[in-house]
Amino acid sequence: RKCMAFSATTVSAGQGLGVVVATGDNAEIGKINKLVSEVKNVKTNLIIQMEVLGQWLATIVVLIAIGAFLLAFFRAHEPFQHAFESAVSIAVAMIPEGLPALVTIVLALGTKKMADYNAIIRQLPCVETLGSLTVICSDKTGTLTKNEMTVVAVQSAAMLYKVTGVGYEPKGHVTRNGAELAVDESAAIQALLEGAVLCNDSSLNHDVANGRETWTPNGAPTEVALITAGLKAGLKVDQLKKVKPRIGAVPFESEHKFMATVHQFSSPDGGPGKQILYVKGAPDRLMPMCAGQLRSDSLNDVINSSVSDLAPLDLEYWKKAQEELSSQGLRVLAVCRGELLPGEDPTGLSPTALLKRQPALALVALIAILDPPRDEAIEAVKVAHDAGITVKMITGDHALTGLAIGKMLGIAGNGSVISGPEIDAMGDVQLRGVVNDCNVFARASPENKLRIVRALQTGPEYQGAMDGDDPDDDGPPPSKQPDSHTPSSSAANGTNGISSGSVEVTIDIEDKDDTEDDRPGRQVVAMTGDGVNDAPALKAADIGVAMGITGTDVSKEAAKMVLADDNFATIVAAVKEGRRVWDNLRKILLFNLPVNFAQGTSIFWAYVIGFQAPLTAIQVSRAGCGP
Repeated sequence: RKCMAFSATTVSAGQGLGVVVATGDNAEIGKINKLVSEVKNVKTNLIIQMEVLGQWLATIVVLIAIGAFLLAFFRAHEPFQHAFESAVSIAVAMIPEGLPALVTIVLALGTKKMADYNAIIRQLPCVETLGSLTVICSDKTGTLTKNEMTVVAVQSAAMLYKVTGVGYEPKGHVTRNGAELAVDESAAIQALLEGAVLCNDSSLNHDVANGRETWTPNGAPTEVALITAGLKAGLKVDQLKKVKPRIGAVPFESEHKFMATVHQFSSPDGGPGKQILYVKGAPDRLMPMCAGQLRSDSLNDVINSSVSDLAPLDLEYWKKAQEELSSQGLRVLAVCRGELLPGEDPTGLSPTALLKRQPALALVALIAILDPPRDEAIEAVKVAHDAGITVKMITGDHALTGLAIGKMLGIAGNGSVISGPEIDAMGDVQLRGVVNDCNVFARASPENKLRIVRALQTGPEYQGAMDGDDPDDDGPPPSKQPDSHTPSSSAANGTNGISSGSVEVTIDIEDKDDTEDDRPGRQVVAMTGDGVNDAPALKAADIGVAMGITGTDVSKEAAKMVLADDNFATIVAAVKEGRRVWDNLRKILLFNLPVNFAQGTSIFWAYVIGFQAPLTAIQVSRAGCGP
């Protein structure tokens, strides 16, 4: 569908002529609008409980009022009008007429308090519902993770280097086998990372204000991560770009999955030297363009190797290295280097021209990148678990990526992963039976989100084994059901044990043996989302949570709460405040109802015992009006 232009999207540049193939509800935006309109708004727990309380109060008040009227008329022999006035005054006295106002005030105060935590409430009753949550379904990127890509490993032709530190701030260093590099090794790793820094359109701005350093990314997160890695290795990025200026470039496009730049090197005598081509991108696209690899990680081989000096390309070695890094949920980029051929114009390069060239590049290194989890999100997940709330992660990433991040956050549970295609292959009843047992959902579409919400809200019915094959395979489940939905140990735990800060990817998760009696029923669900397609799931959830920074207007309109900072920890803070609000509402009921009931039941029991009524109808009505 690359040739399709969708309604309600904006053309940023260019022009074209098209044929309209769908309008109204048949267009993609129309389908989303129709799906949103078909989703019924879910009543909040507060509204449900207030309705139940109102029904019980009405029943009790009517029965007592009728009983008081009969006793006053037949037993106390009061006139009909007096007995009727007494019954009405009893009913008026027992009804807590100030309760709606008090509830509104408590909810409004709770809303103001939550706004201080960057949680903006769009519907007042949802304040209490937050305190009743049992499941939080969250996106991964930007909510549970920092959306700050971090280089954690560099695989060369000789060995694996690890890069410490998290985020864009260049605090950390490159290590080999856990030890810091020697001077000559540091120079070699700097040379290895030159291509990743030069073949780059992004920047990392450094500012100092009031004695405080700030590092502001400008551009694609992946490219900024490469610059940060270069700074950690000791590269002087600005100086490097001046010494080796760019004279040509091929921008990145999703069709060819690589970017290329040409840089002018200087000769030893200070004159113009070679024109070096750097290419970075998907390993499977760049490996066919390579004629060889570096012979070693020595500084001389890294800097001075030409096409004739390259070692033969060991495809099995690089493919195995890519698989091992990818199995840990890391994004892998390849960096290659070559020289322009005689007669090639650096300003006229194109993706097609590079793909048609004879393989002449040298595969320099594979770079593994991780989007680390937020530190506050890890702590917030622990708080949520202590409060009895299950956290589920729904991501569009690869299953192994989701599982690795899930283990870092402590939400991987028994290590099972269900992919979007597997959800599509399940019926609603079958999905209800497995959705509570899995905390990580990968390759999930917005439609999958809606089905997950409804399955959690409906409760389990299917008691069979969980369907699905290996999560690395996004195809439909096979006819035979395996014993486990867990990936292999090498895939789940990671061979190289890449870490993010102090949090290791390789975390052992104990299997949890849930009995049938332990299976939960109807859940109170919060669902996060930011896109237009997320609107149906946000509306269907008990609490739809939209992202304030990255969220679309459609998602914010469908949600009941908006996160001003797009942070998962804000949801947990709002849940804490919601429970405090519910506690205050209980205290108000415990105070109000006995006071109101005392006025009415005192007259009723006086009639039962045979005493004279302690309060007249006028006195009861006056007391109900307040001071």
